[in-house]
Amino acid sequence: MVILVFSLINEFLIKRILRNEVKIITVVGWSLWTFLLLSTIIFYIYNYLGNWHDYHLKSYLEFIVNCTGVLIFPTIGVFFYFRHQSLKTHIDPILTSKNVAMNDGQLITFEGQGSNDRIILSLNSFLYGQAQDNYVALYYQEKHSIQKFLIRSSLSRLIDSIDHPAIIRNHRSYMVNLFHITAVKGGSSELKLHLKEIKDVLPVSKS
Repeated sequence: MVILVFSLINEFLIKRILRNEVKIITVVGWSLWTFLLLSTIIFYIYNYLGNWHDYHLKSYLEFIVNCTGVLIFPTIGVFFYFRHQSLKTHIDPILTSKNVAMNDGQLITFEGQGSNDRIILSLNSFLYGQAQDNYVALYYQEKHSIQKFLIRSSLSRLIDSIDHPAIIRNHRSYMVNLFHITAVKGGSSELKLHLKEIKDVLPVSKS
């Protein structure tokens, strides 16, 4: 009961007073302090119940080593449990957003400058776009083949009109659907994007 009371005071009173930023060094430091505190409490309780028969420095240091060796395993287990919960909390919304974004029924409208320059594609079918003079060639999947549609517009204007987080400009001449990228290869000076549906690779500008 004494150890429980001190543990609660340590965790919910002392820790809140300190309010340290959560970093690896602070987590390790706090854990070492907790081991030291609990080892000290156990050492005093042990000697109190035993009429102070083992109350000397060597025994105290042995208590610290032995208690730390026992406490470190549940402490690591608790740390990884809460770390897993934290990552799960951050990842779940991302996966949910991705599933929503990749809904086959979600349609993206590409509109050019001409009255007839318009095509509506599902996000799941659009692959990438390539600037060609005053046009943008849109590549998409249809009936298990790659189709091409020319639309009269600049690449920057087209991307601004789409305004979807999955479709970004990766180069001055290219835009790509992020969900179709299977690999990013190359060094910092020359990155290439690989899409599973096409053999050609797409360049990535430094910016």
